[in-house]
Amino acid sequence: MRWYHYLGYFMGGAFLVNAIPHFVSGVMGHPFQSPFASPPGEGLSPAWVNVLWGSANLVVAYLLMARLGNFGFRSWRHVLVAGIGGLAIALMLAHSFGRFYVGLVDDQPPGKGDGIAVSDDQPVASTSESSANEMVNLRLDEKSTEKIAEIVLVKVYGPAVLKQRPWKVAATRSSFKFNGTLSAAEVGGVAEIEINKHDAAVKSIRHGK
Repeated sequence: MRWYHYLGYFMGGAFLVNAIPHFVSGVMGHPFQSPFASPPGEGLSPAWVNVLWGSANLVVAYLLMARLGNFGFRSWRHVLVAGIGGLAIALMLAHSFGRFYVGLVDDQPPGKGDGIAVSDDQPVASTSESSANEMVNLRLDEKSTEKIAEIVLVKVYGPAVLKQRPWKVAATRSSFKFNGTLSAAEVGGVAEIEINKHDAAVKSIRHGK
């Protein structure tokens, strides 16, 4: 067994693990970071792009592990080298993607529908809670609400979401709704968020494909 076979197993394990988040996010219909987004590795690519990118990583992993050498699942050396490669890239991905999703699970309820969405179906408040909410009326204007919306969007989707400025704004009696915009050369969905004028509550948030 030559030294480059072990290098191939190491890289094969890395490509195998790298395929997982892209492929899984893609088949679930969720936008996800990819090298083809703008900026690369930070912006969100459509689900189909992540399916293709994840599949390409699986093909490369197969070529490196099964065709370059003679990978044996019963060989602890082969499995160890591939496992180290997979663990190394897994830690790198956790650090890289963690800055976009930190606090998301703790701070947001489960989503529903296409894309990454936050449900606007809230439990019925008690009488005392309803009375307290009625007393709160911040009377937010469009500019103030836009700043709040951008803070929430950056926390959920990362700084790249600000490239979707200028926002398309729709106002109702109780809320402002902001929709991102894409240039003619860009492909994919945009962020959407609705903020309550009275208490700055997030009524809905999602990102299209």
